[in-house]
Formats: sequence, C-alpha cells, structure tokens
Amino acid sequence: MLKPIPDTDKNCPVCGSAEPPRAYWQTPSFGRCGRCDAIFRLPFPDESELNNLYQASWSCFEEHIDETGGTSAKFGRTVLSALLGELGGSGLSGKHILDFGAGRGGMSAALRERGAEVTAVEPYGHAQLKQLGVPVYRSVEDLPEGVSFDGIIMMEVIEHLREPCSLLRQLSTRLKPGGWLFLTTPNPRGLTARLYGQRWSSASNAGHIVFFTRRTLYRILCEVGFGEVRQAQWVLRFPDSRFPRSMAQRTLQLLRVGGGLRFLALMPSRGSAAG
Repeated sequence: MLKPIPDTDKNCPVCGSAEPPRAYWQTPSFGRCGRCDAIFRLPFPDESELNNLYQASWSCFEEHIDETGGTSAKFGRTVLSALLGELGGSGLSGKHILDFGAGRGGMSAALRERGAEVTAVEPYGHAQLKQLGVPVYRSVEDLPEGVSFDGIIMMEVIEHLREPCSLLRQLSTRLKPGGWLFLTTPNPRGLTARLYGQRWSSASNAGHIVFFTRRTLYRILCEVGFGEVRQAQWVLRFPDSRFPRSMAQRTLQLLRVGGGLRFLALMPSRGSAAG
C-alpha cells in the first residue's frame, strides 16, 4: 500500500487537493494524488527553478532536446497525417492553428507545409521560431485579444506545467466553436514506465513535473469545457527507429500500453452550444 507523505505542503497541481500525496517513486521523488490520481514531483519546483532549468537548456538547445523540443518536422508530418484522419480528413489549408510549446519549430514547419496559418507560443525558443518566420508569443496572455484558433497542438508540453488545468482552460477560450485541441504526454501507466519505475526516462527528466493517467486527463479536459474528448488510438511509426524498436513501439501502441498518451478534445459547435 502506498504511504502518504506528511511533510509536503504542496497541494495537488491538478485538482488542488490538500491531502498529502502518497509515495509513488523515491528517486526522483514523486507522489500520487489520492483524489485525482495525478503523479507529481516532490518537492514541486517553483517558477524560478523551472526558469533556470530552461534557460540553461536553451543556451545549448541542440544538446537538450528533451527540454527544447524533440518534435522534428518529419515526425510532425507523421502526426498530422494521422490527426487529419481522426478529424475526418478535413485539410488544414487556411486554418489558424496554435502550436503551443512550439520548441524548435518542427511541428510549426509541418503545419505550414499543410497550408495552415501558424501562430506559436514558446517562452524560451522564440528566437529560433522567428528565424523560421513563425509569429511567436511568450505566453497565452501575450496573444492579441480576440484572436481565436481552429485548432491547437500541444505536443509533450502539459507535463512541464505548474498549473495545467488553468492553462487548458485558457486555451479552450481561444478556440472557435467546433475547434479542437490535440495533446500528447508521457504515459506513467505504460509498459515501459511500469517496468522501469523510477528509472523511467520520462521521470528522470527534471522538466517533467506532473504526469497524468488516462482517466485523469480525460476528466480535466471535460471539466475545462470540451464537449467531446477521445483518446487517439491510431498507431504511429516513429521516424528513424530501427526495425526491432519500431515493431516494439507498434505492438505497445496496439495494446494501449505505449509510452505516450494522445488525446483529441473538441469544443461544442455553435449550434450544439446554442441547443
């Protein structure tokens, strides 16, 4: 049985529960919320600690892709092909898409290839994105008032956030009726995480401060205002993976115990909202 950790004064960053979290991993130390099942780093880092981490990572951004963005344009193309199939095959030409946590711009580049009008939010890599010609802002609050989006992509970002629910609520208000949010995040209940436990590579990444189970992520997406939430079940082929690794990744995805969670959340359309 997991034992509660009595010495922490940090409320759960997902549901706000003040109940002491139960020990989940020891080195690094993570606790699990008994109310919402979120798993978060202990002690929970403050803004200055995270800022120092990311500033150091971006000083040599090519060497720290876990913090600066590992999504290449090649992988972005693979994701978009599958995502468009999930959305019913409608194209992105002329659509206004927000790439939130755009990193080094791989997904932004793939979106522009598809004809999307791309805006990025990236607090640390905006210099690199400007070189790519992508309009970029440091935060959601910096986006021009009244600007809304047809879709938002959030690849491997939510696990880095101190206040994930607040951010998701902000993003939902920036979507047009019928707009969508696609997000991915590491899966703490995947087979690799279960086998390696605290030695799981995603847990050892200092920037990963909160993990979500499938149930937790589904619930909070519904709570912040999305009308339809579904887990994307398509199987992705990861670029540059050798054959044995590629087959293992495919098998884990088919069995729904892969290393990542992928969710698509849709806002109510104008007609359904009125009804």
